Amino acid sequence: MYTRPEILTTACCRERSIALRSMESTSNHYYSITKRMLSLAGQWPYQERRTRLFLVSFVTATTVSMIVPMVP
Repeated sequence: MYTRPEILTTACCRERSIALRSMESTSNHYYSITKRMLSLAGQWPYQERRTRLFLVSFVTATTVSMIVPMVP
């Protein structure tokens, strides 16, 4: 049975597109986790400067307040 080459090309492109979308959804999941964690730590490069300084100061103050009582 003979099939036309354009039908095979279309089917191949469709399968490749589906595979790429599934990879994108997986990478977007990890990207969102990374973005959320870096944003909370004030390390995300696209944050506003004021927000970044506040978050870095908050994380530093919290860490210092936990370490100070541990020192004998």
